Amino acid sequence: MSGNRRQSKEKALLKPPRESNFELFRIFCMLMIVTYHYMLHGEIPEPAVWGVNKAVWVGIQQAGFGRVGVEGFLLIAGYFGCTAQKFRAEKWVRIELQMLFYSIGLAAVFVGLGLIPTFEWKVWFFPFSRALYWFATCYIMLMLLSPFLNSMLQNLSQKMRLALVLGWVFFYCVWPMLYPVRYLRTESMTYIGNFCGYLGMYVIGAYVRLHPTPKKILPYLGLSAFGFLLIETYPKIRMLLLSLLPDLPKTVQGKWYLPTVLCAVSLFLLFKNLPIKPNRTINLISSATFGVYLLHSFPYMPEVLWTNVFHTDQVTKSGALPLNALLAVSAVFTTGILMDLFRQYALEKPLFRLVDSIKARLLPKISKRGKEGET
Repeated sequence: MSGNRRQSKEKALLKPPRESNFELFRIFCMLMIVTYHYMLHGEIPEPAVWGVNKAVWVGIQQAGFGRVGVEGFLLIAGYFGCTAQKFRAEKWVRIELQMLFYSIGLAAVFVGLGLIPTFEWKVWFFPFSRALYWFATCYIMLMLLSPFLNSMLQNLSQKMRLALVLGWVFFYCVWPMLYPVRYLRTESMTYIGNFCGYLGMYVIGAYVRLHPTPKKILPYLGLSAFGFLLIETYPKIRMLLLSLLPDLPKTVQGKWYLPTVLCAVSLFLLFKNLPIKPNRTINLISSATFGVYLLHSFPYMPEVLWTNVFHTDQVTKSGALPLNALLAVSAVFTTGILMDLFRQYALEKPLFRLVDSIKARLLPKISKRGKEGET
């Protein structure tokens, strides 16, 4: 085993250190997603029934945080994935095994507690094909197509890449606000709409990587991000926009509302230019953020988590809501991080060390036999 660990350490040293500014952004995005799910699945009422201050607070959580967080993850994927020359099978396997750990493990726990009547193995053993987690399903589809997308992006000129970005923004974010697209909102159409949105954000992230943004705009990015989020979430402005564009919520493109996209891009550029040195603690926490999503987004988890554990229905109209939200989001995020770190160090890392050792033994033998066959 010492030889395997030595090989793993040598392999790790060959990798460049993870950029902690992006890892901090990944943490920030996951906190926004958990906060959004607290407001959404905790059945917090619409901002219209609250006073002005509470309406702003609830509106920021409910309207913008979740989508900005999701779009932030996609920008990161495009930024780091666009330079890849081939499909990374190991990364795909890691994500699939991670999804299986949570889908099978949580299903077994829920069945044991009597919260699920039966263990439907077709659902829990195939979380990707059964779309158990819509975000993960679309993300894996994006990974599978990324080699083709990257090849196209790398062979385009800067003008063509910019035209592709602006074209997506216009037809997917602006046009539906002016002339909503009507169709049957089936499950398949919803996934198609989300996936097209994923492609657009991936391309924007790739454009930022291939054509760096001048650092002189850094002071304006935080202000612009806050401004775009305020435009979307402040009740009076939002109601004015919805009165002018009443059909906006009826389109799947409404999820890719222009201020939300601009806010995500502004935050991404802000974190990209932060002068943060590699930090092991930030990088370690960031490595487990996807586990936070898989844990708290398990299909049967929201009702148990937000209603039975944190009792959001009881604090909705009390002054304890902000404190309850802070404690709940912190507890869910921390629990998810600790659980996924346990999964990594107890299961994933030993498994892939074993795989690496087997490959190290078999590949020389296979190569030697191939050479002997040629002679």
